[in-house]
Amino acid sequence: MVYQTINKRIIVFLLLFLFPLFSYSFDTEYAHPTLTEEIVKYYNHFAKRKITEEELNLIKQGSILEDTWPRWVNHFYVVFNSTGLNLDILKRALGLAYEGFIKMLPYQPLKSPEWAKSETIQSRYLDNRAYQRAKRLYFENKNEAFKTLGHLLHLIEDLGIPDHSRGDSHSGKFNDNLSGYEDYAEKIFKNYNVNFSKFLAEKGEGPYYFKNLDEIFDSLARFTASNWFSEDTIDLFGLPKWKIKKEFSNFTYYYDINGKIILKEIKESNFKTTDDIVIHQSWFNSVIPEILKHGAAFLNLYFSEIEEMEKEEAIKFYEFDIGRRVEFTNFLGFFSNFKSYLLSAIWQGAEKSIKTISSLAFFINSESPIIKTEYLPESFLTKNYLEEKITYQEESNLPQTKITYQEEKIGISVFPTSSEKINFSPT
Repeated sequence: MVYQTINKRIIVFLLLFLFPLFSYSFDTEYAHPTLTEEIVKYYNHFAKRKITEEELNLIKQGSILEDTWPRWVNHFYVVFNSTGLNLDILKRALGLAYEGFIKMLPYQPLKSPEWAKSETIQSRYLDNRAYQRAKRLYFENKNEAFKTLGHLLHLIEDLGIPDHSRGDSHSGKFNDNLSGYEDYAEKIFKNYNVNFSKFLAEKGEGPYYFKNLDEIFDSLARFTASNWFSEDTIDLFGLPKWKIKKEFSNFTYYYDINGKIILKEIKESNFKTTDDIVIHQSWFNSVIPEILKHGAAFLNLYFSEIEEMEKEEAIKFYEFDIGRRVEFTNFLGFFSNFKSYLLSAIWQGAEKSIKTISSLAFFINSESPIIKTEYLPESFLTKNYLEEKITYQEESNLPQTKITYQEEKIGISVFPTSSEKINFSPT
């Protein structure tokens, strides 16, 4: 009995001080701040109400802070079955530590669109950054309002990663595979300056239009999950479907209906994987414009609703009335949910301790600072990493004459047409 208790304490200790080191999204040092800045710049190309440099910096702060431990468990959304983090994958990864980890969470993981709107649950994580509060804060504390927008943009950005849109925890620890997509993106954002916003705007590609927050989450999650596998979900959901496979000397590539490489199979072991630079490059080039268009659509939705609140006192009164009720309920629930608040405080304390130690280690072993090139060269984006092709065989698992599920559901028809795009009038 004593032995079991000691084991449990060891597991809890490891969970608190080691598990949070795992990577669960675009990195917060390079990718999230850069993506957030690109979204804002892209939005500003078309918007009447421009976001200032000061406001942008606040939004970037929020996009970084959204990964405060353990908020990341709520950053997943599988549109196919309306779920969040796949707990079966996490359980296989953690083994005996799984139960202890789940018990240490302030609340069970939510799917990200639900998390984005749940003021009560976010409060249990000691920081309510829900969408409704972002609207109220605009009239109470604009600095905090813009930080909250950054928190919400973080959630949208994460859905551009197949692991997040397919519920795959991708911790890289125990039996859980890392996300090669995130690693690839981090290398680009770390070593190159980018200007995707200018590129899209100059092409005349405007942001999408959506009626509400759920539509934004659904659209980007569907786009990503329908077009790319994650390492631990290759056999789930039935999408994406491959149409042609081409055999090379040591491996086989699987191509989708649009000629995009989505899977690699190692011949010697028959092991299927997404861990391939060609797949990562294809994903990056396709998903970044979608993240910018969905992110800008979110900002447009937010400021449109703010404008309505400014014009219609009844709408503003209703929003604040609901907010007061939520805040009062949260206050009353503090004692009944005290364990949740305490666990959040423990997680955040552990995070600060580890970051302090990490910063000290970095200072002791610091290297020369990274010097970025001025811009990500166009040749990099168009470079073909395929080895010189040898004679290959082609095979298809899709009927050539019949419209497949993928052909019906994937593609531009899933997203707003040009006539549905936001028609911003520049000032």
